[in-house]
Amino acid sequence: MINRNDLNEFLETLVASLEVPESMYQKAMRRFDSITDHLKRPNSLLRKNVPILYPQGSFNLGTAIKPFDEDGHYDVDVVCELNETKGAITQKSLKELVGHEVKEYQRINGFLKRPEDNRRCWTLLYADTEQFHMDILPAIPDRQGFSRLLIEKRASAYWTDTAIAITDQKHPRFTIITDDWYVSNPKGYAEWFKSKITEKIEKLAEYRQVRVDQIPTYNVKSTLQKTIQILKRHRDILFKGDHDNKPISVIITTLAAQFYNSEDSLLDALANIISKMSTLIEQNPTGLKVQNPVNPLENFTDKWTEKPSKEQAFRFWVSRINEDLSNALEAGDVTSVAEIFATALGDTLTKVAVDNYNVGKGRNNAIILNESVMPSRFNVPHRKPLKWPENLHGAVKVVAKVSKSGFRPYVAPSNSKPIDKHCSLRFEATTNVSRPYQVYWQVVNTGNEAYYKSALRGDFYDGYIEEGKLVRKESTLYTGMHWVECFIVKDNVCVARSGEYVVNIK
Repeated sequence: MINRNDLNEFLETLVASLEVPESMYQKAMRRFDSITDHLKRPNSLLRKNVPILYPQGSFNLGTAIKPFDEDGHYDVDVVCELNETKGAITQKSLKELVGHEVKEYQRINGFLKRPEDNRRCWTLLYADTEQFHMDILPAIPDRQGFSRLLIEKRASAYWTDTAIAITDQKHPRFTIITDDWYVSNPKGYAEWFKSKITEKIEKLAEYRQVRVDQIPTYNVKSTLQKTIQILKRHRDILFKGDHDNKPISVIITTLAAQFYNSEDSLLDALANIISKMSTLIEQNPTGLKVQNPVNPLENFTDKWTEKPSKEQAFRFWVSRINEDLSNALEAGDVTSVAEIFATALGDTLTKVAVDNYNVGKGRNNAIILNESVMPSRFNVPHRKPLKWPENLHGAVKVVAKVSKSGFRPYVAPSNSKPIDKHCSLRFEATTNVSRPYQVYWQVVNTGNEAYYKSALRGDFYDGYIEEGKLVRKESTLYTGMHWVECFIVKDNVCVARSGEYVVNIK
């Protein structure tokens, strides 16, 4: 079993490879200062409302991570708080007022892409080479309204000073004057999060000989922040292509901060937080609730009721990361750990971490991540092992034909472009093995959608002969990468196998 210190050291190199470059933070701050200056300029329509801009989200908390592919963008979240009251403006008017100035900023600066008008915010789209976009959330202060609401609900009013009312196009009173707005509290949340890493902030302030409030949270790099970065990357890899069900960062961040026990070791913190997430799931088999720590009236999991697949996805993610960490702890050496994380956190990230780990250890003790032993995408736990002994002296070849109502069937090569759902698949195999023999097909599904439907499969199924060909019929039901493999069995020995024939489904 691997030495825990070695595993912790490798985790540290992994998270260092995940870290957003300082240059990107500086670029984001320059863009933030630029839009702030624009909204406060003399002829701005917002000037009389004394706009206050401040960051929120992962960039502010120091939990942002690099995108997992080269084309990925960073998401910079900003609040634009105006000195206005609910009795004087509608959500719609506030949204349009901020939107006018955001569009002006785009026009003056020559952006090719117009800002996007999203449900709650305006999204400023920079050039693709910038690698990030900025979400600007219109808001007004709401200390009194939020305090009154909490008192009515007999809830704690501790965080009311920093509460804001925000715009939301789906709010039923979006277009009329009303006291009924959605409430948020990003400043309060940031202060709550910072309270979890106070000791680290104080030590950094002492080292730099500055005040505690002069230390940006993203500069701190506590064990908690690093743990959240690993959790988020694991989530991103597992739910690549399934954005709708991907567990949201605020739930991961909130639970991690609540369960964090001031561990110094990244491994200990990760193991503790994942263990407590698993316990939370076990103790709440019929439904989870994750409350906003600075707004007792807000449940971060409220959307799970209308879309149960989101909760299923969260439970699935926790079980997978728990399994991956358990496998890493049981691995024999760092090389084996690297192979596990190559699948769980991404090949590119893991290779960079291996290189950095080698440098830190010295070349004499370097580990090598061999391409030939990298985890295969076909090594999934629900795939049943071969039932028969192998003595491969024959050959079998598979062809897949796709048909959809109203269209002529066509041949889809293995691992070709994604196929639409609800198509019919006909797999035809030919073999040079002499009769008699039996033909079996292994069908394996992957992906979150198949998991939610308990349709991952992985067992062996009988085939049949039609027009002299060995045939298996399936249909395209679940988004993801799936495959079939044909086996020719003679005298209870597997004498030929086709290899995986991959079908990608949109």
